[in-house]
Amino acid sequence: MFASSQTNPGTIRPFRLETTQAELQDLKQRLSKTRWPDELPGAGWNYGAPLSFVKDMAAYWEHSFDWTKQEQRLNSYPQFMTTIDGANIHFFHIRSSEPGAVPLMLIHGWPSSPVEFLKLVGPLTDPTSYGGDAADAFHLVIPSLPGFGLSGPTTDTGWSPFRAAQALDALMTLLGYEQYGPTAEELSHPDQIVVWYVDGQGQATPIPNGRYDAATGTVVFHTTHFSTYAVAYASTAFTDLQNVPWAKPAIDAMAARGVIHGMSESRFSPEALIKRADFVALLVRALELQGTGSPKTAFSDVDPIAYNRSELNTANELGIAVGLPDRTFKPDSPITRQEMMVLTARALAAAGKTVGGSGSLSAYADAASIASYAKDSAAALVKAGIVTGSNGKIAPQGPLTRAEAAVILYRIWKL
Repeated sequence: MFASSQTNPGTIRPFRLETTQAELQDLKQRLSKTRWPDELPGAGWNYGAPLSFVKDMAAYWEHSFDWTKQEQRLNSYPQFMTTIDGANIHFFHIRSSEPGAVPLMLIHGWPSSPVEFLKLVGPLTDPTSYGGDAADAFHLVIPSLPGFGLSGPTTDTGWSPFRAAQALDALMTLLGYEQYGPTAEELSHPDQIVVWYVDGQGQATPIPNGRYDAATGTVVFHTTHFSTYAVAYASTAFTDLQNVPWAKPAIDAMAARGVIHGMSESRFSPEALIKRADFVALLVRALELQGTGSPKTAFSDVDPIAYNRSELNTANELGIAVGLPDRTFKPDSPITRQEMMVLTARALAAAGKTVGGSGSLSAYADAASIASYAKDSAAALVKAGIVTGSNGKIAPQGPLTRAEAAVILYRIWKL
């Protein structure tokens, strides 16, 4: 039933399911002779599928399932086999008759197979027949994942999700689909289109500076090394942003890039105050600042195993976070807005980002309350549009919330 292993790598071969009646009869006989094990009383699904469930499935396969009918159904769609990276890959390839159709790959999960997508073939390849728009037509590529279903077994180990993705990318190229484009949903949130660096073990790390350029339809980013990179769409699942709609785009964009994190997978706590050490760490991550990596703790009141110790050390080395005369930093104290402005201005300078000359603070009724050490930083950030204030005030001694911090980082990222 399966194509022979590793035949003509890189070529595309037509594929059909061809199961003989003798093979089906043999299967039914083996099912009828199954020797069933005993089952622990009350096991339910705690040890896998219950015995009664498996028996019902076996009986269905033996007496009711019409394999010939299903085989004919599957064979009514164009199927192919190719060999990529030493593995056979089975796939359906259904092209639309619409001239403007774009390629779309549908990838099944586990446990599942490409069959789950076949009911979508008509609406996706011929949307006008289903009351849709021809502009929404797709050429469909529906593979069986390497090692699953009709692709058959792989011949070696190491088939990580990244390696499987590489193989499927090679399949799209082999079919002549050499460019990827964002979906309409992704284009509605372009700041969540991100770039990942993928290391040798297949682990992905977001590149904070990566972004989607709508004018060219490409992603752009800068890096210091030639490696493997991937483009992805990263969505968040925070459910507590209803009261801060003005900050949601910034939170989503920064979280998608791994710059800022939630308190949990679903909770961001936007109105919580942000600590001094945490804001410094965010600046270092957002601007991708690098230090020497010294393990020495820069400040006497920072725990040597603190989660943000590395970023604090980097900020200290670069002259961003200098601390107090007694070598303390007060890492757990809420940061004030004027402290944020000074640290942000220093971080931008360390990153080589020019925010222009000094602006005017005259628009703010409380400008006179800005500490002398923070006035220049405040004026520069106001001119750059990074700090805007609220209701005619800049609130220099006021604390900074997590939502406000995300907006500051987002404006920096947009420079």
